[in-house]
Formats: sequence, C-alpha cells, structure tokens
Amino acid sequence: KLTAAILKVTRDQVKKVYFVEGHGEHSISDSQGEGYSTAATALKKNNYEVGTVNLVQAKGVPADCRVLVAAGPQKELFDQEVQWLEDYSKRGGALLIIIDPAPAASLASFGAKWGVTVQNDLVLDTSNISQLLGTGPGIPLVTQYPDHPITRGLRAMSRYPLVRSLAEVTPPPAGITLRKCLETGRDS
Repeated sequence: KLTAAILKVTRDQVKKVYFVEGHGEHSISDSQGEGYSTAATALKKNNYEVGTVNLVQAKGVPADCRVLVAAGPQKELFDQEVQWLEDYSKRGGALLIIIDPAPAASLASFGAKWGVTVQNDLVLDTSNISQLLGTGPGIPLVTQYPDHPITRGLRAMSRYPLVRSLAEVTPPPAGITLRKCLETGRDS
C-alpha cells in the first residue's frame, strides 16, 4: 500500500492496461477460476487504470495504452489485429500474450514474426511433485528460473495450469533476441 501511494504521488501519468476482447479472451470481470478479475484488482491497487478494448472497434491499440494483454483468445485474431499488435510492439508498447492449450488460438502468425513457435501440445509434469502439492500433472511446477530481469531474484515455486510449450525459431528473425524467463523441469 505504501509503494502504491508513493507511485501515485510521484507518477506524472497514469498507466493504462487494456485487456483485448472479441475472440473469447478471459474476462477481467469474471471472478471464477478462468477469470482475470483478481489480476485487474491487483493492477488497480498498484495505480494502473484497467480497461478492455476490442481492437476492431477501436481500429487499433488505443493511444493511451501502456500495456496490452491478450489473455487466452479462443479464436485467431484477424490479420489486421495481428498487424496492430506488431506495430504497437515495434513502437515500444508492452504486450502480454497468454495462449491457452488447443483448441484455443495459437497466434502462430504473430509468434513467428517474433521468433517463437507455439506448439500444439499440453505441458504435463510427470515428476509427482505436483501431486505432493495437491495438484495433478496438468499443472507443471517451475522451481528454477533462467537469468532474466522479470524473474531475477525470484525464489518461490510457481505453477502454470494447462499450458502449451513454446519453441525458439532458429535462427531468430533479424533484430530479435529471445530470452527465456520460465522453463519447466526435465520431467515436464
């Protein structure tokens, strides 16, 4: 709360986070297991404004967008929407793309432009550690993190229910550097 208060009085602009709608994405108003209302509440507590955007209706990413989240679209984005995402990210916009296992959208065309292949699979943890934690093999556990600014200093275990794997395109597209921030264990 103290950090949020300091940020509020020292920030010269409010940061706006938009969640994409229109392709069956997880909703920020849904408080059930698949919903993202908890994430939206946490962002608001940290002085982010949170909203939704249908990229087709808005004709692109809103100008005040600081972070754009596509949370598990169930249907593929239109080519024009993929282009808007690419343009936004090339301008320095921050994107968080969350891809659920099939039959959800893979966003393959977008991933390919950034050197990532979205695999058509489901990551399973066969180490039995997840069962000790009261979950099943569909919830892989991450206990060690590659050196990356996002996870640097992270010491806690984290779980990722029902996830696909990603593969790096070799060589990556010109000008693209890929760095892993999460990696499951060898038994996944």
